[in-house]
This record gives sequence, structure tokens and C-alpha cells, in this order.
Amino acid sequence: MSRGKCIYIKNDYKKNSGFLTKTYAIKRKIKPYLIYRYKYRASLAAGIIKDIFNIDNNIRILDLGSADGLALIEMHDLLKMGKYTGIEASEELLGFFPKTYHNIDLIHADILDYCAGTESSSYDFITALAVLEHMEDPMLVFKQAYRILKPRGAFIVTCPNPFWDRLASLLKLQSRSPHLADIDLGFIKAAAKETNFILSKFYPFMWSPVAVLTYANIPISAAFSAKVDNFMRFLKIFNFLFVNQCFVFTKR
Repeated sequence: MSRGKCIYIKNDYKKNSGFLTKTYAIKRKIKPYLIYRYKYRASLAAGIIKDIFNIDNNIRILDLGSADGLALIEMHDLLKMGKYTGIEASEELLGFFPKTYHNIDLIHADILDYCAGTESSSYDFITALAVLEHMEDPMLVFKQAYRILKPRGAFIVTCPNPFWDRLASLLKLQSRSPHLADIDLGFIKAAAKETNFILSKFYPFMWSPVAVLTYANIPISAAFSAKVDNFMRFLKIFNFLFVNQCFVFTKR
């Protein structure tokens, strides 16, 4: 297997201003709420990929907005096989990526610039885990994702429920809200229609009574949270308490 590496591309990254800092990367290794969030998102994406595809070493996965690469590494460890490429515009966050990790390349580039320079039908899966809300025009990401996905490939998107996102900022559960876009069901339906994607699955996840425990420095595993989420989705009446949403799009 090839050794993981960071690839630096000189470019102008003023298009999107939602970049996070090295303070965030440091906290992601020690704060239960940040560890919980990236591990759960990665496990959710890995589970969806397993459900759709018979995983082998030829599978190509592109992760948009990889930050320090921890979620991409978690996904790699869960899936065991495949070739992984992550795109991150913040050089500061790239410095926290463990460069000797096998089968993962993290590229310093703007998401839209990288996608525009990628050949059509290049990837089996594309993930955007808590990324699109940081984009000024997330519709452009959908258009490029559709183009560079292989036929029957999948685009996996997670983003906060806009209501809970605003409430978290109001309650100061996050120090600031660097989010530039609200990704709601209306936008999702419009994106699917404009790009020709099929919205194949929708999962509300991170049930707030469990997720909030991590802000009190109580570690919660992704596996436990997923079990609670499955039960709560079955009941349906408490779906309004999910703070995040996951959408799975497939290419026609």
C-alpha cells in the first residue's frame, strides 16, 4: 500500500470563509463532544458505504473538507480497504494530519477548484461530513460531485439541522457559527432536481439528549449513540430532537 501524504497546491482560498483553526484541531483530540462528532459521522458514512458497495482495494473515496483527516482515518479503519483522498483548504489543519498513514492522501486545495480539475466519473463515493454549511454556494459542490462520481456512485452529506444549529449558537454550545448556508430539506430537494441526483436515503442522527452529554465531558461512543438513534427513529415522535441530518444521493 502507498504511504499517506499531504499534497500542497498553491491557490486562493477566499471563496469560503468557514475554515476552522489549529485550536479546533487540538481540541478534536481531547474534547469528548468533538471526538464524538467526527467518529459518529465517519461511522455513519462507513456503514452507508458498506450497505451500498462490496468493498475492495479498488474503491475510491473522496472526502471534501477533511480538516485534520481524523474522520477520514476513522472511515478507513472501519472499512479496512480502498483508496482515500481528502481535500482541505486550511494549511493550518493539514499540519495535524499523520502523514505516514497508509492509503490516505490529504490534498491542500479549495474543494471546488479540486473538483473542477478532476476527470468525470473518477470516484465511487464522495463524502461531505459537516462541510456544505461552510460553503457560500453549496449547489456548486453538488454539481461537481455529480460529475466526478462514477455511475451508481453515492454522495454522502451530513449537516446540522438549521434549527438546532442556531440554538447551539444561542446557548453558546459553540463559540461561534462559521456556517454560511442552511442546508434544509427544501435546498436538498432543489439540489437533487438540478443535478439529477436521486435522494435515496435520509437519516436524522445525533439525538440531542444523548449528544448534549458530551458537552458535559461525558464520553459517548458512536456505536451507543447509533443504537439510541435507531430506536428513536423507530418511535418517530421524537425526531424533532435530532440535531444532525444525513442525506445519501446516488448518481443515475
